[in-house]
Amino acid sequence: MYMKKLPSQKLLRKWFVYRNKNLYWKKSSGPRAKINKAAGTITNRRYVMIKFLNNRYLAHRLIWVYHYGDIPEGLTVDHKDENKLNNDIENLQLLTHRINVIKSRRLKPSYSNYTGVSLSRSGKKWRARIWFEKEISLGFFDTELEAATAYQDALKKLK
Repeated sequence: MYMKKLPSQKLLRKWFVYRNKNLYWKKSSGPRAKINKAAGTITNRRYVMIKFLNNRYLAHRLIWVYHYGDIPEGLTVDHKDENKLNNDIENLQLLTHRINVIKSRRLKPSYSNYTGVSLSRSGKKWRARIWFEKEISLGFFDTELEAATAYQDALKKLK
């Protein structure tokens, strides 16, 4: 997967300051980029996108580089709490693309408190499933917690 080259940590620190989970402009560079104004706009996919030096970048990626430097090849920046608007540095983590895909495709039925767990059609058993290239059934369990444990065990094995 191709990702555009991100600006260096040095360049980001020259143009931005990080506070309150956002990047703020240190310099003015147009009508939208004014000193002390939060950088970026919210996209229809619910990410913060920042236009900088005639390119558009996802804010969470810039924030990672601002704090830690380059993102190692093969890794991607992920939101731990799955809230794409929460760009608090403590909420960001590096994951492999594989794990990020698994995490993003987790089944989240409204009737279970756990990811990858749903009540069977009969309503008598809890079903655990995980997505890795295709849906994988982990089985049926008597309790919701047993199904959640099976999901977590499968996720650990896939890492």
